[in-house]
Amino acid sequence: MSSGMYAEFSERLRSVVSHAGDDLSVLEPCGFLWLAIGMPEEGLPILDRVAEAESDIGDPGREATVREVLDAIRGGWDVATAGVFSFTEAARKRAEPEPQRAETPPPPAHSEPPPSSPAEGGYEQEESIVRSALGRLQAKVNEEIGDTDLEARYNLGIAYKEMGLLDEAVTEFRLAMRKPELFVGAGSLLADTLADRADFDGALAVLEAILAASTGGEEVRRDVRYHKAVLLENAGRRDEAREIFRDIQEKSPGYRDVEARLQP
Repeated sequence: MSSGMYAEFSERLRSVVSHAGDDLSVLEPCGFLWLAIGMPEEGLPILDRVAEAESDIGDPGREATVREVLDAIRGGWDVATAGVFSFTEAARKRAEPEPQRAETPPPPAHSEPPPSSPAEGGYEQEESIVRSALGRLQAKVNEEIGDTDLEARYNLGIAYKEMGLLDEAVTEFRLAMRKPELFVGAGSLLADTLADRADFDGALAVLEAILAASTGGEEVRRDVRYHKAVLLENAGRRDEAREIFRDIQEKSPGYRDVEARLQP
């Protein structure tokens, strides 16, 4: 996040947190995810919420573990290096003995230091951390909430898509489409994601399913048909796309950029 690698990642993760409500199984890995990408100002308040909830539950052992880990984090313990995404993992990691470091022999006299670049590998390392963290979050969400909170799955899909994790995004959008209120929105994003994978047939099939469901009235139907025409155009099927654009232009003059798309 320090490099601004994913412009809207913060917004989407906040959305996941907001839709999680008091679900500790989602809040806990989200809090550790913020820490893993170097944003304790976002992560620690979430983990404090988890700690308060654990205190209310009344498990002294669990509460002690949570407080110990939080104290360690505030004392400078590096969550990103530890690669943990739960209090249990963190406690286990802290209990492990530190590996002994082999002594490095001094460099030969008059040797030239190797050239170095502080930024070398930084982007790749940051990307790896975020991908790993989101993978753990997805596993936790699958295990704990499954498809009971499809709004959270929808927002997780958006986060995946924006980060280029297209396979993961496809899975989340397919799940989110099961909720009637998300059927069109998640389906449209699923079609875009499939198109990003160059699966235009799959993308068009999703839009056809939305049209067949007759969901949302004529305005929604027009929007989905426009979307279909754009995908057809991107797939090189220009004649089919122009036919849809002409029909939209006839029924809704001035709609979006249809007139410009119909220019020779």
